Amino acid sequence: MRRALSRGRLRHNVVCQKAVRTDDGVGGFLVQWQDIATVRAEIIPRQPDRRTDAHQDQARPAFRVRLRHQAVLMETTRLLWQGTPLRVLSVATDQHQRWLNFDLEEDR
Repeated sequence: MRRALSRGRLRHNVVCQKAVRTDDGVGGFLVQWQDIATVRAEIIPRQPDRRTDAHQDQARPAFRVRLRHQAVLMETTRLLWQGTPLRVLSVATDQHQRWLNFDLEEDR
């Protein structure tokens, strides 16, 4: 039996963003974040992946975020949830293209 995702599970507001490169005027570029949409989502905490950066063992908080499918949201590279930036690791749709499932980690 398929588990339906009721509106009650979509209780969090998230801002979907994409990175936009702009010319800095001296031959380089700046990366700025452009809002795509603010949508309702289900947030599911996950076990963090352990990473080793510069010989420091770090665990970044990880999440799965589920929201209603909209084609424009496929451009999302970062989500903001409660003011916290979350970096998109992967995005997948269900077989009927009703839902988007994002795997994310806290972007530090």
